[in-house]
Amino acid sequence: MKVTVTGRKAEVLRALQHAKGDWVGGPALANVACGGSEGLRRLRELRELGYVIEKKKVDPKHNYYSYRLVTDD
Repeated sequence: MKVTVTGRKAEVLRALQHAKGDWVGGPALANVACGGSEGLRRLRELRELGYVIEKKKVDPKHNYYSYRLVTDD
């Protein structure tokens, strides 16, 4: 069951929803305009609340990931 989220966690969720299934880079979720320095922790918390969020490595040579929200559409 998904619950209502607020604050910075809601900003991370909103960014993923706004992407409409496209990939969103980790730094975009962990900047001052979105989830703040703890944006990726907030993303993990969203998963714990029941949101299905996929993760993929952008480049095998770098520790950089992108994320997308999987919806039930």
